[in-house]
Amino acid sequence: MEGLRLPLAGPDATVADVIRRRGALWRGFWEPLTVAALNAPPERGQARLLWRVLAETFLKGGAYCRPLMARDGLADALVDPTVAKIEALGGIVETGARVRSLEISGNRVAALDRADGGIVLGPRDPVIVALPPTRARDLVPGLTTPDDGEAIVNAHFRLSAPPPPFPAGAVALGVLGGAAQWIFVRDRIASITISAPGPLAQADDAALLPRLWGETRQALALPDDAHYLAGRIIKERRAVFDQSPAGVSRRPEARTPIANLLLAGDWIDTGLPATIESALRAGNRAGALARMLSA
Repeated sequence: MEGLRLPLAGPDATVADVIRRRGALWRGFWEPLTVAALNAPPERGQARLLWRVLAETFLKGGAYCRPLMARDGLADALVDPTVAKIEALGGIVETGARVRSLEISGNRVAALDRADGGIVLGPRDPVIVALPPTRARDLVPGLTTPDDGEAIVNAHFRLSAPPPPFPAGAVALGVLGGAAQWIFVRDRIASITISAPGPLAQADDAALLPRLWGETRQALALPDDAHYLAGRIIKERRAVFDQSPAGVSRRPEARTPIANLLLAGDWIDTGLPATIESALRAGNRAGALARMLSA
């Protein structure tokens, strides 16, 4: 099986370099899996990254392949509990206060420059920069990061009634042969995801919406005359970092040459693609290092 060559792939190999047959398995498994996991076509996505996805899902058994869905959204599942924890520990969460630059003194960050005034740091205060890679590159002197990767296009439709349920246990519907790739349904909202959309990222929303609705209606087995009550296209143009071999080679470690400055984000070198799992691991690593620096 060609997939057995993935763990042996070199850092410069793409998925298409390793998986060379272009039959039904390619169209129904390798290509959609690569696009979904790496937000890149197989001709561009790094083979090693896809192998890590397989190693932590399929090779560990069915329990590790079950997707988890946030019941009421990611804010309720992740963001709000994190803010509550920080505040319970005596921390302060501020929004809308952009850091314009870092004041470096003696190979340490001595202060944060903000429009509303600077923040002077103590001798044991660590700084964790958890920004998108291109923004982090602007803020941290001499930092090398991956460039932006492909966009992600999402469409959301409000239905007049809940659609027929998915097969037992399924939380998403995969689509082959169309523009839509994944369909998620919560109550009367159908959401469509298109990873690595190519030219569709530049398509006119007014023309794209009815096309995606046609595919959604067909995939959900809705009547031919079914209509949606409201629809919206959302394009994330900087959804993930470049996950080609060249982009992956530019992923930095959590530590930086600046003694008290650490990095976090899914683009840090965690070995995983740009996923929530990668972001969590990067955050845990930065947090552990920050505790060491402040001890």
